[in-house]
Amino acid sequence: MKKMLKAFCILLFLSGIIATIPCPAQDIYRKGWIDLNKNKRKDIYEDPSKPIQVRLNDLLSRMTFEEKVHQLRSWTYLDIDRWDPVKQPFGHVGHIAHNWDAAEATDRVNTTQKKQIEMTRLGIPLIIFEEALHGLKTEKATSFPQAICLASTWNTGLMEKISQAIALETRSRGIRQVLSPVVDIARDPRWGRAQETYGEDPFLVSEMAVAFCKNLEANGIITTPKHFVANSGEGGRDSWAQYYSERYLEELYFPPYKACIQRAGSRSIMPSYGTLNGIPAVADPWLLNEKARNQWGFGGFFGSDFGAVGIIKDLHHITEVDYEVAAMSINAGMDVEWPRASYYDQPLFTAMEKGLVQRQTIEEAAERILRVKFEIGLFDDPFGNREAAIALNESEDHVALALEAARQGIVLLKNEKNTLPLNRENNKTLLVVGQNARDQKLGNYSGTGMKLVSFLEGLKNHFPEAEILFHPGVESSATKFLPLSGKFFMNGTETGFRAEIFDNPDFEGLPFAVNTYKRLYIRSQGGTHGAPAAGKSWENTSMRMRADFTPDQDVEALFSIEATGKILLRVNGEEILNNSGTMGRKDGFFDDAVGQIGVLSDLGNPGYSAPYSFQKGRTYELLIEYVHPDTRIIQLSLSWDQRLTFESDVKEIHRMAEMSDAVILFPGGVVEGEFRDRSTIMYPPEEEFLINSFSGMDKPLVVVMVNGAAMAISNWERNVPAIIENWYSGQEGGNALAEIVLGKVNPSGKIPVTFPQTDGQLPLNYDHRPVGRRTGFQDPLGGKPLYPFGHGLSYTTFSYSDPELSSRVLSPGDSLTVRFHLTNTGKVAGDEISQVYIRHRYSSVVRPLKELKGFARTCLEPGETKTVSITLTPEELSIWDKNMDFAMEPGEKEIYIGASSEDIRLVEKFYIQQPK
Repeated sequence: MKKMLKAFCILLFLSGIIATIPCPAQDIYRKGWIDLNKNKRKDIYEDPSKPIQVRLNDLLSRMTFEEKVHQLRSWTYLDIDRWDPVKQPFGHVGHIAHNWDAAEATDRVNTTQKKQIEMTRLGIPLIIFEEALHGLKTEKATSFPQAICLASTWNTGLMEKISQAIALETRSRGIRQVLSPVVDIARDPRWGRAQETYGEDPFLVSEMAVAFCKNLEANGIITTPKHFVANSGEGGRDSWAQYYSERYLEELYFPPYKACIQRAGSRSIMPSYGTLNGIPAVADPWLLNEKARNQWGFGGFFGSDFGAVGIIKDLHHITEVDYEVAAMSINAGMDVEWPRASYYDQPLFTAMEKGLVQRQTIEEAAERILRVKFEIGLFDDPFGNREAAIALNESEDHVALALEAARQGIVLLKNEKNTLPLNRENNKTLLVVGQNARDQKLGNYSGTGMKLVSFLEGLKNHFPEAEILFHPGVESSATKFLPLSGKFFMNGTETGFRAEIFDNPDFEGLPFAVNTYKRLYIRSQGGTHGAPAAGKSWENTSMRMRADFTPDQDVEALFSIEATGKILLRVNGEEILNNSGTMGRKDGFFDDAVGQIGVLSDLGNPGYSAPYSFQKGRTYELLIEYVHPDTRIIQLSLSWDQRLTFESDVKEIHRMAEMSDAVILFPGGVVEGEFRDRSTIMYPPEEEFLINSFSGMDKPLVVVMVNGAAMAISNWERNVPAIIENWYSGQEGGNALAEIVLGKVNPSGKIPVTFPQTDGQLPLNYDHRPVGRRTGFQDPLGGKPLYPFGHGLSYTTFSYSDPELSSRVLSPGDSLTVRFHLTNTGKVAGDEISQVYIRHRYSSVVRPLKELKGFARTCLEPGETKTVSITLTPEELSIWDKNMDFAMEPGEKEIYIGASSEDIRLVEKFYIQQPK
């Protein structure tokens, strides 16, 4: 029987017919190669010793046209147990590993690849992708500081170490592509995703992006710079319709992509959801083919942002015909449809039948994808390594690296009267206020389940003898609803909700777990983090929660429910809200496509709301019944619109402050992120009131900001002697912040964005062009920022002296080296980030008043002097002239050397002469 089956398989292979019954996968994993087509000989495409082009040609000659189309298709959140790769073929799969720890994730990846290799005719491995913005977005991977915080380090060497760590953790799990980094230029802090960027300047963004990408690519991990191009528009709106000239794009938005392609070898690019000059980015042949491929030499593949191909029809309204959508996208150069093949399936074949797409166009796209698969070694080493994944993910070395990144990325914005560092002898009782001190936030696109160190924990680690008082802060109007807090609800003598959890959807039998939830916000992306009990998942469970509420005043409340499953709320037995649509009002809508791909952490689920009136002194029983569906992912919240304790909280905070030697405030209320653009970058009035209430306090006051973009803080900044921009500082951020506050570490970060005085100044960037009149904003400061780009203080001081240029006269093609002496004039060691800007005194087109072209981080002991040398390449000295030629234009130039874009210490001049 085995011989007959073998002969039958060989016959099918030789005849070129796709096998629907795979050959037995015995002995296909040979020493140094894999018998991918199961024919017991090493074919050319299976031979690692052959040149890539030779292997690629051999493989293409064996593939049917349908198999080539499969390379353009993708899937996410794959049910690997039920998946049949023959009946459901694709070339890419994503998000099959991010809900599991290192061991489980690696097993899932390997199982998926083995099914793909062993059950398909040619055994072409899948590209398995994930997010890795500041660490692999999986459970138990190391979480480094958010991108905006990494940019604040101005340290490309550190970024290279971080990217190497991310590469090792990613590769060990068998993941071979990351949909990162974000290289958008953050020109307006109202954009909710500004935290994912490296700031407002194209040079700094380019340098940090190259440092991120090159080590990942060197380790066989495909990087995916995004969102091509100019993703944030007017007013900080995400995926906005953009109308920019080619000159503006070349000067501001194109440089990071060009750098990632040409200097870091990025093999994939993700276009944006938006439009450029009236054309959807995913259907723009000028953008994808002409610019990236023809002019910059991009040889990789484009992958659409999730659902972006479909919005050609659904949001941009270019056509209502599916096959025309497919044709527009593939003809423009869009190779892969993420997250799933909706249009690169039957609509694509229909477009071919109607003559809208040429067969060669599809074959070229498949060839680009397959070439990348060969280049990253996927055909020869497609699997993860379970033991390595366990050892590498959140390893001691990587956690230490996350700590160092946080130390260098946290920024000291203000420090009057040397308020910081806190003197331990004089400040033994500390009051810490704000939930951000207790809950270490990681920011957008973060993993789960890693060990998080909050500031409170960091203080205890580094100041164990101190008495630390804590208050969670005031309830903020920044959010419409607040999670129901346990301090209002009682379960017998205990605060919170008592939850009985059953292993079936019908509340039958005895509960397998009884938990107490202090607030009704439960979230788990699967795996062990957030599980209902040890070794248990949320799949097919039900939960019954109870608590009593006795208000001390009449309360008109509006409840809101958001859940992945079915939920019901009763008050004193009266059903007032459920999400089946029979009780309560549905709030907003939830896109079905997003629901299918499961982006629950960013977007949420359908919300339902309902009012209820509570009377003072009466006790009410709240009963909540929840049924969870067949999924490990849960997001459940029950919230209301009440802020019952603001006045009493402020009084309590001040009472605690009287008992303290110093106060450290963490204001809250910053709501930002994907789908969370803002109309204001000011703190909510409750937070500003609390901060200003400490004005004139005769003890140290420190405000620590936890956010991902510039904030407008002039309403209270003058009343606070010390301000720290903490950003989202990663899993070790609490330790790093405590070290800085206590003086164990000297702060050295510098902001990669401009902090305005007010919302009304936005957008406000350092590299603006000269204006046509001599006046600016009609405010007392004339439009000056509160904190300029590149600003950041230290516990020591630095002096700049003895500038020297390698030449005062340059010819086109020459480089320029800038040297100067940097001296630590203070009493403690510290790092200074020196910045070099250029100004073109006169040019054929209007240029910015200054442009960053170089920077260096230098560590100095007290009294030590070092020579800092920064070389500007011909590219950095060139501009796009009036003829749209990129060249070193002759004329006088100025070099500004300083500690920020406004704190210029040295100025030198040089001249570029006419070409000979």
